[in-house]
Amino acid sequence: MSLAERATGSELMDDPAVAPAQMRSTLANLDRVNRFLGGWGATIALLAPRIRARCGGVVTVLDVGAGSAATAGAVRRATRSSGAEPRFVLLDRHAAACAVATDAVVVRADVLELPFADGAFDFVHASLLLHHLSDDEIPRALGEMRRVAREGVVVNDLHRHALALVAIRWITRLFPWDPLGRHDGPLSVRRGFRRGDLERWRRVPGFERLGYRWRWPFRWLVWCFADGGTPDGAR
Repeated sequence: MSLAERATGSELMDDPAVAPAQMRSTLANLDRVNRFLGGWGATIALLAPRIRARCGGVVTVLDVGAGSAATAGAVRRATRSSGAEPRFVLLDRHAAACAVATDAVVVRADVLELPFADGAFDFVHASLLLHHLSDDEIPRALGEMRRVAREGVVVNDLHRHALALVAIRWITRLFPWDPLGRHDGPLSVRRGFRRGDLERWRRVPGFERLGYRWRWPFRWLVWCFADGGTPDGAR
């Protein structure tokens, strides 16, 4: 199947009727992928330098599509020595996912209509969320994320690439992934992004100064900070 355009099929984990036990199994597999294949590292590269720069201060972060909250935990561990105190609010639209994420404030809501005031958080973060949305929904989601972020938005998501597709097919077959994961893993890659997709995000109000970089293996790191800088603070 061609990867020139994003796939439009629905992932099974997006079904609101997915069983809690199934959701826990799927999120556990995703956590293993993020731990061993650099997903957590990608988010840490985006968020940690900005959090560390606030040494000794409280930093509020809305984690949209937070899943199990493992990514938030990885960021906390990576910034602990700086003295900064990242305080996460975890948001997911699925009740089953919210039931898994229990180590912070958890809100059940949709990224397309965030239940927070303008500028309610220092940063808004989304890892492996936007590829679940359609091309029409993504600008609305980005606009909502930017609305509630005082300092910036950071996104960690998939690169739509043939090698990534081959790799996830082998991973889901060789390791004990359930049928949901075997279906959703390859589809997630096919719903991922290429450089042209990211460039179109600049049309969203507030994202004119969007920046991005590629990170192995097959992740896009995307950011938009109020000061116009990069994750490490450079301009």
